[in-house]
Amino acid sequence: MKQPRKPNPAKQAADELQHLRAVAREAHQHALARVEGEIARVLRCVADECRETPSHQHRDDLRKIAARLQHFDIRAEKGRCKDLRRLNRLVGRLTDIVDQW
Repeated sequence: MKQPRKPNPAKQAADELQHLRAVAREAHQHALARVEGEIARVLRCVADECRETPSHQHRDDLRKIAARLQHFDIRAEKGRCKDLRRLNRLVGRLTDIVDQW
């Protein structure tokens, strides 16, 4: 009676790495869509304020938003995780500001 063949460990590792690559790509796409959606929402709120005369509080908030954006600096070409964390944090703070309006 023949014994079952043992799977090739190199093939198993390659298959798992291909799966990991697909999962990473999908996670990245979902995260990017979420961040872009939040940025679009903040932009809509800011654009609405441009059409009207903003209140004193909103004017201060708009100055804060502009200052945070002007001082935000990442090197996208490096693709570092810490830059993505900083981007997420910034977008979260901007969202927090407009959510109070």
